[in-house]
Amino acid sequence: MKIERLMFILIALLSKKFIKAKEIAEIYQVSTRTIYRDIDTLSLAGIPIYSQQGTDGGFYIDENYKLNSLLFSEAEKKLIYDFSRSLSKSVKRPQLKELQHKMSTFMTSNEKPSPYFFDFTQWSTKDQKLNLLDKAIDQCNIVHFDYTDYKGHDTRRFVEPINLVCKGNVWYLYGFCLLREDTRLFRMSRIQNLEVIDDKFISENHLFMSQDLLDDFFADLVASVEMVHVCLSFKKEVKSRVFDVFSEEVILDEENYLVVSREFAKEPWLIELILSFGSGVKVISPAWLREEIRNEAQKIIDQYDIM
Repeated sequence: MKIERLMFILIALLSKKFIKAKEIAEIYQVSTRTIYRDIDTLSLAGIPIYSQQGTDGGFYIDENYKLNSLLFSEAEKKLIYDFSRSLSKSVKRPQLKELQHKMSTFMTSNEKPSPYFFDFTQWSTKDQKLNLLDKAIDQCNIVHFDYTDYKGHDTRRFVEPINLVCKGNVWYLYGFCLLREDTRLFRMSRIQNLEVIDDKFISENHLFMSQDLLDDFFADLVASVEMVHVCLSFKKEVKSRVFDVFSEEVILDEENYLVVSREFAKEPWLIELILSFGSGVKVISPAWLREEIRNEAQKIIDQYDIM
């Protein structure tokens, strides 16, 4: 706890003109005498800390001290603060709140606005799941839940949770599935009836998620499915959604329509994706996919056949 106070005091001194022992004592719920000892510790370490008497006084640091420039640039401070503030709204982890609080000491009233704004909260909030899983990961508790895979199959899973992963604004649980006896990524929106149980696991037995591991995971997923080249024609009325769904590189903007030509996984979700555009899309190729769409559309019509 002392090291956290020392870091907080140092960062506060570097970013503010004065700090008051009483204010820091209230934050950490210790005595002002304890804060005085902390400041003495920093002074003995070579940090040039001075005091000024009076109602507007307090402790301050020599303005020529250069440690501040070794920590973060102004843009980096703002970026870390905005990021931690947004993430702490979704993940109720004390360390995130602490980071937000520490970084707030850097902020000034005339701070230049950041070109980035982060919002990790979701319209359909999954905060409760995130917080339960975060606690289970921290305490090495096994979790169990009902899971629906992308083919619509339901299974009961017992999982050793390793990481929470946010990719493409979608939250996943990365963990070791006891049913499959292997690591898996579980999309948070498909997890139902989540419970944390008392059974423990050894976290050191697992590799934590990394960028390379995540890239390999999705590369293996793509390699395991058959790919097919599809050409789609879209009406201009659905242009905004076309740009929401597809990357700009695969969109050809013609005078009266848009063309998307790219590789897709030959999976049921492809038909669902195309049908989600309603009458705003037409399959140019391949021929078998046009027939699949026609058949699926007929099934929809049949559901409303009152004869």
